[in-house]
Amino acid sequence: MKKILILLLVVFAVLAGPGMANASSGIKVTIDGKEQHYDQPPVLVNGRTLVPLRGIFESLGAKIDWNGDTQTVTATRGSTTIVLQVGSKLAIKNGQPVTLDVEAQLINGRTMVPVRFVGEALGAGVNWDSGTNTVVISTQGMTAERRKMSIQEIVAENDHKVVMVITDNNSRASAFAVGDGLFLTNYHVVDEASKAVILTKDKKEYEVQGIVAYSEQQDLALLKTKEKTGIPSVKFGSAKQAQKGEHVIAIGNPLSLSNTVSEGIISSFRQESGVDLIQISVPVTFGSSGGALFNEYGEVIGITTLGIINSGADLNFAVAIDHATPWLETTHQDFDKLEASFPEENAVIKSLKERIKKHVVDGMYKNNLGLSTTEAAMFLELTDETDLKAFSGLSEQGKKRLMLTYTAENWGDVLGVDYCYTYVVYGKKKLVAATITYGMSVDEVELVYPEQ
Repeated sequence: MKKILILLLVVFAVLAGPGMANASSGIKVTIDGKEQHYDQPPVLVNGRTLVPLRGIFESLGAKIDWNGDTQTVTATRGSTTIVLQVGSKLAIKNGQPVTLDVEAQLINGRTMVPVRFVGEALGAGVNWDSGTNTVVISTQGMTAERRKMSIQEIVAENDHKVVMVITDNNSRASAFAVGDGLFLTNYHVVDEASKAVILTKDKKEYEVQGIVAYSEQQDLALLKTKEKTGIPSVKFGSAKQAQKGEHVIAIGNPLSLSNTVSEGIISSFRQESGVDLIQISVPVTFGSSGGALFNEYGEVIGITTLGIINSGADLNFAVAIDHATPWLETTHQDFDKLEASFPEENAVIKSLKERIKKHVVDGMYKNNLGLSTTEAAMFLELTDETDLKAFSGLSEQGKKRLMLTYTAENWGDVLGVDYCYTYVVYGKKKLVAATITYGMSVDEVELVYPEQ
């Protein structure tokens, strides 16, 4: 019996560690004098009172959207938008990062959030009555409806925050500031770069140290310059709160025409391979990639990414900013200690692509490969043993990127085909093959090795 008692005491001591919630705190919450009753009672964590997410937001008149994939809640009331992520001490209020004393967390199957932050962020008064152990919330003076901004106001506030990214493979695209010396862009802008510079609206250049974080699937990359730029962050909104038909404004560098402003509407919302896309009528062309898409409140809700050329239907797309929200905590880290680099393989891939000898067989013409009129073959010949060793040393992902991007960059040689069978060869030996279709992603490429 004594051993069991000791074991129970040890287990309780472990569970009641310094960050454990005090579920028997007996804390009450009142809003305008009315006591609130939640399915999960308020708890005390590190001296801060946490309450159920849905209960407190809805009690204060906020609309909420929950993203289970990223464990993120976006709440909107009047002119205020709040983004909270479970496990993160970083919140976003009206596009600006705010550090919390205690992160949102799961307790007894409920998402719990710090009541003082939520109440004050929405404009309510929050006080503590120690005599009755009560959090007292007053809604008097809470914020009114959000104010829409004119295009001129949005441009005046954000034009200098949108920059041009110039890489060492002659790519020129767009990016925008999310912190001092930190810029968000599309991953495909820098996926093969080993060097890059940021060119600001006033023609100042800042060398890019490297990539802090990226996602090939979401086509997003966070860049860091070697020194701070003094350019403040844009404000962040949420694509989850946007509506079809809503007016939007884009700032980017189409065809290297710096800081071009365009306007249009949200045509629809799409999801491809788990990525949330905003379909827009705003033109997106070469150089627009990585630009900022603003709502009428001057908040970024998307990253302009793709336009279907010559479709005649204004088919353009932006990746939802919500995918980048988890990275924003990075903007509060010590800048000098923040690690950033370009993948070493990028320089190898660039060198190989410059030296490859290309041979194309188009199925539109008579051929001995059995190709139909909708098929083509592209042979990428490695020129010497040094290149063979370099190619063999690439990761599977690196080989995929080389074959896909080289084929895509030379698609003009096989216009009109649906499939291009791309081979990497050395001498008369086929090293690896892949079937490439126009517009496919690296993750969709499958490598096939010939039997030895």
